[in-house]
Amino acid sequence: MTNPHGFTTVMTAGVSRLPVNDGLPVELAVEVLPEQVGAALVALRIVYDDIATKRQMPPVLHSPG
Repeated sequence: MTNPHGFTTVMTAGVSRLPVNDGLPVELAVEVLPEQVGAALVALRIVYDDIATKRQMPPVLHSPG
């Protein structure tokens, strides 16, 4: 999904169903320039694999709201 500022949002669907030891389950999302979508997918996969193997949630940054 591309927003009005030209960034593309890449997000997961299902990470929140993985069992974790600590913290609340979350979905992951990152906003990148359209030509960086491949790098975003690699980064999300690294974090996803870490959650799946270590059952630890990454640090969560909240969007200013």
